[in-house]
Amino acid sequence: MESFNLNKKYDVITILFNSIGYLNKKQLIKTFKNVYQHLNRGGVFLIETIFLKNKLSDLKNHIRKYKDKNLTILRNLNIKIKGKKANLHARYKINSDDFIEEDKQEIILLEEKELKNIFLNEGFDIKLYKYDQGGTILFLGIKN
Repeated sequence: MESFNLNKKYDVITILFNSIGYLNKKQLIKTFKNVYQHLNRGGVFLIETIFLKNKLSDLKNHIRKYKDKNLTILRNLNIKIKGKKANLHARYKINSDDFIEEDKQEIILLEEKELKNIFLNEGFDIKLYKYDQGGTILFLGIKN
């Protein structure tokens, strides 16, 4: 994200599903600079995230289930907040009584204001769209 060069400009660039959570602040600023260079004037940079500091809390044994006639998927999610990082541990059952797959991730948590300021500092106008039910926030940056 921080160093691609496509020799082309776009009207829209997106970073979805909290992919920004894998970048430290220095990498994030480089990414914003790079995206800005790849956008047309008036172009849109859209970031979707649910993992923001002070909006996410520890979570223990959060179960989600999907079932149809051929498939059952059960996910058990645990989240532990440690400062500006969230450790996620998900375990999955797929048509089984035993957990068969695990996914562990460490996500960097930014504050909403901090992310807004990066948009503004890198030359974007910013609009926020919040979906309160799920905690998702869409950050929409428009290139001046």
